[in-house]
Amino acid sequence: MYRKELISSNSLETAGPTKFTNVVKRLKEEHSSLEEKLNHLYIKAEQAQGNRDMSVTLNLLLLLRVDVKNLMKELGAHEEWEELQVYPIASAYFKQRIRPSITPSIWVLEKEHEIVKQCFQPFLLLSKEIIATVENNQAKVFKQLNLCLVYLLQGCSVLQEHIELEEGLIYPLVDEIIAAIGHKEISI
Repeated sequence: MYRKELISSNSLETAGPTKFTNVVKRLKEEHSSLEEKLNHLYIKAEQAQGNRDMSVTLNLLLLLRVDVKNLMKELGAHEEWEELQVYPIASAYFKQRIRPSITPSIWVLEKEHEIVKQCFQPFLLLSKEIIATVENNQAKVFKQLNLCLVYLLQGCSVLQEHIELEEGLIYPLVDEIIAAIGHKEISI
């Protein structure tokens, strides 16, 4: 979760124009990677939802489980990096510009990470259950599969919206912060 103690004027002092542009470049690259993985999850989930061949569906479910676990690891690392690199710079900039605090907006973005995890966890649990019980009752499995995929698709949707909101908050500041650093309007 976002740590207020990390926010200080030192965040901008250590974030020169080059470092800041590298942070923004990495943010864009990581968001692009996350969006690409989300796209693949959507496609596989829709294939699983529309398929009535149990063996194909189970294979897709197994692949989805691996992909979701990998995405959650990547998202965790991304979240930690944002807390340490992106949010302190943005918060310090707002503080020096005498603007309303950006902290509530960052808190909402961080909360969305938790919501995504809350969607992906039931998917992982249900998909594990489905795989274990498939031979006993295929009709029940298809019903559970649909519920399972709803969790996955909801998590994907929340994460996609989160990326868009985060970019809507951070990207407009990029040019402004770079200009302020260049004009020495804020301390570096």
